[in-house]
Amino acid sequence: MTRSDLTCEDGLRGGGSALDDGAPWSAGALGDGIRSNGGAGGPDADALGWGALERGGVPGGEPSDGDVPGADAPRSSAPSDDTPDSAAAVRSASREANAARGPSFNANMPETPLIPHLGVDPTSGNSGRALHLHILGSGSKGNCALVEGPEGYIMIDDGFSRREVLRRMHELNLDEARVQALVLTHEHSDHVSGVSVWCKRFDGALFASEGTADTRAYLSCLPFCAFEPGETLEIAGVRVETFATTHDVVNPTGFRFSYGGDAIGYATDTGTLPPDALRLLADARILALESNHDVPMLRTGSYPRMLQDRILSARGHLSNAQAAEAVTSLVFNRTEQVVAMHISQENNRPSLAVRALAEALGASLDDELGTSATLARGDGPRLSVRAAGQNIPISIW
Repeated sequence: MTRSDLTCEDGLRGGGSALDDGAPWSAGALGDGIRSNGGAGGPDADALGWGALERGGVPGGEPSDGDVPGADAPRSSAPSDDTPDSAAAVRSASREANAARGPSFNANMPETPLIPHLGVDPTSGNSGRALHLHILGSGSKGNCALVEGPEGYIMIDDGFSRREVLRRMHELNLDEARVQALVLTHEHSDHVSGVSVWCKRFDGALFASEGTADTRAYLSCLPFCAFEPGETLEIAGVRVETFATTHDVVNPTGFRFSYGGDAIGYATDTGTLPPDALRLLADARILALESNHDVPMLRTGSYPRMLQDRILSARGHLSNAQAAEAVTSLVFNRTEQVVAMHISQENNRPSLAVRALAEALGASLDDELGTSATLARGDGPRLSVRAAGQNIPISIW
């Protein structure tokens, strides 16, 4: 099938130009229950191959990261991580409800889960582990993940060069020819800078929330199928339920992927978890949830006060404490994996995120360093808690 044969329903494509530089990466820690060919190491920044955060407009600042509220910039003609390009003013009227944090994540949750324990679909011929999550990288220097379903992979964001995406996929023995579609959470450069180059050799469907692709010239020239958060999509045989998140961009989105009785919840780059996010993230077998910063580290760190306030705002990022509070309402008996996402290199440590989540869930650390944690449950599968890294590709089965 050629590109001209495709429609929005079939999966359209278009060309574009972008940088394709391929930065080096290093391996680090890996935990029980996930696969990585990256090697072993400790849980914190050095073990994950993280260096000092580059400042002053250098790619990958925090969070997408050097942007400040209202610092909108003209659309870029090519991907560049030093372009602020925040669109906080756009759709502000429809986002007023997200301007203030609620008193508690638990206050928005029902007493019983709105999403039932789906178990195994007896008509599907698949086990309860019909979906897999491959995280190529998560953090302010680049984000990309793949949901593996019955027809191949659904790529979530692409903030790496094509060369780097392929290198990390091959580390996990993943075949790039099986990527069927690409969906975007939002338009910050650490999530989209690699999209136009990837699309030069990609004929799959492209999906983004309404207005997201229009914020950057190198996205607006691509044939994205637009949706509004709250809509349900069918992509590569997988049911994809979308929900609004709260970040200083046009129309940020999170996802719940479902197939064959299995489910993956995915939410990152959000200052709050609105009711629909809580509903759709609940009772997933794999929960990938942002745990961006440790508040004391952020407040005593080198970031200017304005940037600190932005990160802590309702349109910023979830802290370790917020993620820990949220998981008490999101994790149910069938949840097997909780993955801390988008961990700040300067204002957090993987071990701090794991410890906060483990304490909230009653899980025991697997070692004194806090690389991972486990909760043994007599009435269901054991629960594993771990952190996704910036430089380690991991597969979660």
